[in-house]
Amino acid sequence: MIVTIILSILLILICGIRVIDAIDSKRDKPLDFVCIVGIILFSILSGVLVTIHVGNNLSELKEEVEKTKPTAIDVYKGKTSLSVVYEDSVAVDSTVIFKD
Repeated sequence: MIVTIILSILLILICGIRVIDAIDSKRDKPLDFVCIVGIILFSILSGVLVTIHVGNNLSELKEEVEKTKPTAIDVYKGKTSLSVVYEDSVAVDSTVIFKD
């Protein structure tokens, strides 16, 4: 995925350089049009690939966070303990903690 993103960015740069170089009026116009279309297509492709890559990383991160949350069966099997914070003999906060 990363290689594809890098390659499409390189192609955008190559086509961009070609278009900038094409400012000379003695160049062939059809090739200039193809380069402009190439810049547009590779820009869209790069945007889509980066979006997919970031989305995959976010979903993997979400899955990892879900794995670290205690479930009811973890509590039942004694894999967790409860930490309670008291202020003036009143419980104000509690946290479920995994045992080592």
